[in-house]
Amino acid sequence: MKSSIGENHHSNMNRKRGAAILAVVLCLFVVSAMSAMADSPVCGLEEHAHTEACYELRLTCGQEAGEAHEHTDACRTSVLVCGKEEHTHDSSCFPTPTDEPAPTDTPAPTDTPAPTDTPAPTDTPAPTDEPAPTDEPAPTDTPAPTDTPAP
Repeated sequence: MKSSIGENHHSNMNRKRGAAILAVVLCLFVVSAMSAMADSPVCGLEEHAHTEACYELRLTCGQEAGEAHEHTDACRTSVLVCGKEEHTHDSSCFPTPTDEPAPTDTPAPTDTPAPTDTPAPTDTPAPTDEPAPTDEPAPTDTPAPTDTPAP
């Protein structure tokens, strides 16, 4: 009976150990993939410099070799055959870190206000069509009280 308990214990330990190893491997894979993505250029071009392997010498004289013509170096031209664009990655080829704002064509805001067509406020009030206030009481539609007793 003891041997089956011991075997189950070892079996469970092996499963846990295997799951832990798998978790570590998966974490390393995800981290390395994310790191590679961060280092990947966003320009869409492959870095390439033309070498001798990118060129072939081709006949360009347009004549047949024979008794009247013998091909020389002047009959051949070096032709680019690799089909790739020459490109060297620079800082514009990589993503901008999120903690830095992406470059834009919009100028940065300044402390000076932009000029407007609105006039600046003044201390003198603007003229209005309303009459100026006076010390006289304003007329009302209610009749003034009289000292005559009501009937």
